[in-house]
Amino acid sequence: MIFKIFRVILIILSLIVAILEIFAVTGSYSNKQYLTNTYLINFHIDALELTNLINYSQLSKRETNQDVGSRVVAIGEVTRTRNRRAPAESGWYYVPGGDSSGSSGSTPSWWTGSTSSGSASSGSGTSGSSSSGASGTSGTSGTSGSGASGTSGTAGVSGASDTSGAAPTAGTVGTTGGYYTTVSQAVHDLLTTVNPQTLGMAQVYSVGYWGYCRGIVVGDSTNGGNPPIFDNKNVNYTWCSDAKANFFFNPVDIFISEMNHTVNGVAIDSQSSAIDQLSYTQKSQLKVLIDNLEAQDLSLPGNLDSRLGQLHNLTSASFGLLFAVAILSFVSVLIQLLAFCFSPEKCCLSFLNFLFEATICLLAIVGAALATGAYSFVRGQVNDNTDSFGVKSFLSINFYAFIWSAAVASILVVFFNLLGHCCGIFGSRKHYRTIRSDDEHHHHHKEETDSD
Repeated sequence: MIFKIFRVILIILSLIVAILEIFAVTGSYSNKQYLTNTYLINFHIDALELTNLINYSQLSKRETNQDVGSRVVAIGEVTRTRNRRAPAESGWYYVPGGDSSGSSGSTPSWWTGSTSSGSASSGSGTSGSSSSGASGTSGTSGTSGSGASGTSGTAGVSGASDTSGAAPTAGTVGTTGGYYTTVSQAVHDLLTTVNPQTLGMAQVYSVGYWGYCRGIVVGDSTNGGNPPIFDNKNVNYTWCSDAKANFFFNPVDIFISEMNHTVNGVAIDSQSSAIDQLSYTQKSQLKVLIDNLEAQDLSLPGNLDSRLGQLHNLTSASFGLLFAVAILSFVSVLIQLLAFCFSPEKCCLSFLNFLFEATICLLAIVGAALATGAYSFVRGQVNDNTDSFGVKSFLSINFYAFIWSAAVASILVVFFNLLGHCCGIFGSRKHYRTIRSDDEHHHHHKEETDSD
């Protein structure tokens, strides 16, 4: 009877391990409330400083002095593979204006940062006088370009372009409402006139094994003009990316995906409605950024820039280990059920079962440690630089409670297995008593024979 009760306890504990691991690894698989709160880490960008995140000076370094003519920025999704631009692709861009596609509006309440030159506005994105269209230049934000020089003044920037060289020849493209510029200047203009919410970014991003999700804090978590209060207790996740095995959290790819939605006017959730505030000129500048953004152009907090590959490897390893624990735990349940059909006196089978449970326990602990260590490091790097980037990160209570509870349950399985083998809970004591009783009976019988 004790043997059967003991086996039932092992079956229950093994089921707990399997179920908890399944809950953990399926987090963020889709936009379901019971899944989205289970993630590896999330990022609150309540006060994200775009000018600190995107290093447009790095874009400027890749510019060349070679005049290769102009390109017209066409609004449309980028489908090409992003590679380092060849020198022949550097040069002047024509950013069109006019034909406003935006509408005036205020900055969304959740964003608490500030821009250098104001928020997104409606219209063509120009507020000053433009130079003659025949010269192929124009001025914006109160600056004027010189038709002879072929340089451009851009929003928030006074003086000439930071890339020398002649502008495209006159008459190649009309400049009514638009202007010629370089990549770095177009990006600078964009980052100093918009905020993250008007670019369609979400207030909260969570990262899981299968993809990422967008969320917003329910209620106003700001505190007047004081630094933002990052609230992780009332997050409502509104959208999740398509599930992808071995998902790689690459900030550049995620940013490009989000900005493609913005350029094409795709509102994937309620937070995306702010993209209507962007003017056609600002969308054109955003298109320039998308076409030219590379990994080294993002300045991530701390030394995360150089750790993304290592982070991906650790994430993949932890997922593989935790998923293996879930599968092996189900196998363990089947083994425990079959054990009812075998005698507990089978020492070899019992020892093999113990080794199997010990292996599951080891995998559970290592998998939990890898995930916890990797993303605790990421959280530390981000939160140590909150003042500079305006971003704060949190670990999911659900996820880490699941994996460590599973690890504890697996330890209990090993403990009860070991206890059973060492203390005779599987009936070995009874076996020993029977042997001793038989020996005594044999000895007593021999004495009676000798006496006769």
